Amino acid sequence: MIMEKQTTDRQDPAAEPAAAAAELVIDLANGLEIKAVEETHRSLSAALERGVPLTIDMTRVGAVDTAGVQLLLGLQIEAAKRGMPIRLTGESAGFNQALNVLGLRERFNPAGTRG
Repeated sequence: MIMEKQTTDRQDPAAEPAAAAAELVIDLANGLEIKAVEETHRSLSAALERGVPLTIDMTRVGAVDTAGVQLLLGLQIEAAKRGMPIRLTGESAGFNQALNVLGLRERFNPAGTRG
């Protein structure tokens, strides 16, 4: 399940959400496993299409497998092509374990991660 929260610098409630948002915060609740990766991919791709910086909160991410890590790598690549920043925040034991096992700690360094 993905929960979104937009942060904005504008006070105009009639403004289009994508136009008003200065940043889109996505709470990746549950896991990043192959069984959920298709739905998560659709949601993250739609968020990327909004054209605003993305912050992905990893705090509530449970289990993570290689499909989930691959999804986030692809998202990073696509965002870089568009010149859009993506920031990972929070700490998840499942995500940290997957990064350590796959040797991708340096590629993903979520804010708040100690390791």
